[in-house]
Amino acid sequence: MISSGELNWQGILIMTISLVSVISLTVVCIILLFRNRH
Repeated sequence: MISSGELNWQGILIMTISLVSVISLTVVCIILLFRNRH
């Protein structure tokens, strides 16, 4: 069986990866918008 600590660690890891991917996508979109404006 998977211990609660391991499950919690996996959940935190997945949340961190998803947050980083969303932030990076937002930054890329902002950079593209600024480039298109100029």
